[in-house]
Amino acid sequence: MAGAAATTEPSFYVSYGVTDARKDFDSIANNSGSLNGATPVTLVAAPSGGNIRHDVRDLTIFNLDTQANMITIRVDTGAKFNIWKGLVPSGGSVTLNATSIIVYDANGIQTTSPDAVLSTFEDAKLVWTSITTVTLGTIGNDSVVSDSLRKNLIRWNGALSAVITTAGVGGLDTGSEAADTWYATHIIGDMSGVNAPVALLSLSATAPTLPAGYDIFRRVGWVRNDSSSDLLKFFQCGSGRSRRYYYDETRVTTEVLGTASATAFTSVDCSSFIPPTSQCGRFYVSFEVGTSGADGDAAEIRPDGSSVTNPTSQFRPSNAVSTVKQTWAPVDLITDVNQSIEYAVSQGGASQNQLTLSVIGWEDSL
Repeated sequence: MAGAAATTEPSFYVSYGVTDARKDFDSIANNSGSLNGATPVTLVAAPSGGNIRHDVRDLTIFNLDTQANMITIRVDTGAKFNIWKGLVPSGGSVTLNATSIIVYDANGIQTTSPDAVLSTFEDAKLVWTSITTVTLGTIGNDSVVSDSLRKNLIRWNGALSAVITTAGVGGLDTGSEAADTWYATHIIGDMSGVNAPVALLSLSATAPTLPAGYDIFRRVGWVRNDSSSDLLKFFQCGSGRSRRYYYDETRVTTEVLGTASATAFTSVDCSSFIPPTSQCGRFYVSFEVGTSGADGDAAEIRPDGSSVTNPTSQFRPSNAVSTVKQTWAPVDLITDVNQSIEYAVSQGGASQNQLTLSVIGWEDSL
């Protein structure tokens, strides 16, 4: 642990739970000392002898100094990486709980990978606020995510704005906005702690162009604009790394298939409303059997590339004889890697069968 001292050397008291693999109980240990801003302090020493294993569970740092201090907690495995960095207020504390478990073997080598330790995604809610702006995080709450390499945590408080008409920090990483385009939404950070985390939009999900002073990032969502370059309105729900999006737009706006009547399975491109990292869409399906239709006429949808001839996603009005009958329902369906699905109806022609599909939501895995 390292901390930059201000006018004095701040004192810290650290308590942590330790599990000894050769015993049947947990013990509580503690450490205390001061930080001079230059020399790191060892919080938990590597175990020694036999097969002893230390599991660091709940670790709390109390800032007993008279002023706030920037604290870095890291794992020292030869290739050091940070597990937390942030400003601890005077008299305040920070706790790392079981979501950040560090395990050492008998040689003092970490036995869990950075991914296992740092697969962290707390709050970081993405909210549509206008046709140009989204926010990351919740007012009054802390958000924390691991960076793209799972080696550092990015922590911020409140809601950070990303404005697509703004260039650079808090806006679009490079170039100008294009219509009918997906933009990855990132939180970016500075490992030195000089620059506070900010939101950033980019065409790239994996390699945004970072402004000067920033060196880490994590994608936290996607936004899509329309032909007028207005961001489509959505609601996001979920927690952790799994998030669902629901469009707050008319079904016509997000329609991917209109009154279609192919009798052989035909591909439908849904990539305008399901982003490139997702393969799970939520669809509104409307199927109509016309006056020339017959009882038993049905519409079927399936993942693109499926060979099932009688898929479970089947839609069939009842008693479709000599009159127009219609059925509709929302349905979740997996797409292929290009965000495509397939459909077919029993009989072709507007007076027989017609199918309409709209994307009303999708699922993201972060």
